[in-house]
Amino acid sequence: VGKTLTQNAIAKVLSQKYKAIVGGENLDPTFRIPQTILSAKPWHQKMILEYGVEHPLDMDHYLSIAIPKVAVVTTITPTHTKYFGNLEGVAAEKVKLIASLPKNGHAVLNIDDPVVKKMSDETKARVWFYGQNAGSGVKISHFTQNLNGSKFRLHYSGQKASCSWRIIGKHHLLSAYAAATVGIVYGLTLKQIAKGLSQTKPPTHRLNIIKKADFFVLDDTYNASPASAQESLNTLMDLGKRKKKIAVFGEMKDLGKISVDEHRALGSKIAKSSINYL
Repeated sequence: VGKTLTQNAIAKVLSQKYKAIVGGENLDPTFRIPQTILSAKPWHQKMILEYGVEHPLDMDHYLSIAIPKVAVVTTITPTHTKYFGNLEGVAAEKVKLIASLPKNGHAVLNIDDPVVKKMSDETKARVWFYGQNAGSGVKISHFTQNLNGSKFRLHYSGQKASCSWRIIGKHHLLSAYAAATVGIVYGLTLKQIAKGLSQTKPPTHRLNIIKKADFFVLDDTYNASPASAQESLNTLMDLGKRKKKIAVFGEMKDLGKISVDEHRALGSKIAKSSINYL
């Protein structure tokens, strides 16, 4: 989860120093990866591709088209388990990306996710950990959010930079951490990184705010998984303090045998929360 926002953030960060090309948001990766490659011009220096998998062997197909020099993994949660079976199946497909990296490549991994952290064992490339527990990596502090977006402060190696981020949802800092780390890999300053992050737009229908005179809507209708649905609720509760809160949900698809349990678990969490209506 979180791949498209991470892709967009990386593109904006790298574009502060390089001519970068990135694919569109809502086209399936089967088409988007070759389309992005084919639309590249001779002057482009960096290409950002999103390797989103839904079925076993999807990653093999993408890697037959392009093997990256830098690979970023966000977090592994139950998605498309109808086809992958379980979390281990999802991780086994994703880790192929990290295993494909050349020795002079870079694996950018979320240290706060134990499944992603373990992927560092499967690569010959240099590993860069990011996240809250990344030790000497990029740090983020002073996070605040409102209906206009978020603000936070970046820290790295004695440098500091403030960032205004058009994105809501504290969980979306995952994408900021990842993009900032890719910026460090490519030698950008923290100010350049902050400027790139501040230019990043939220992907369509992924926690977009629709403001009206006396209410607001959080539009997260693009897709749903148990993890993203829970984070949408957390954001609604945080932004909707002292307001009446209505959660409107469709179904979370492609979960297979865990589907009933995951829908029940989400309903149970909403029942115990400050949400007024479901």
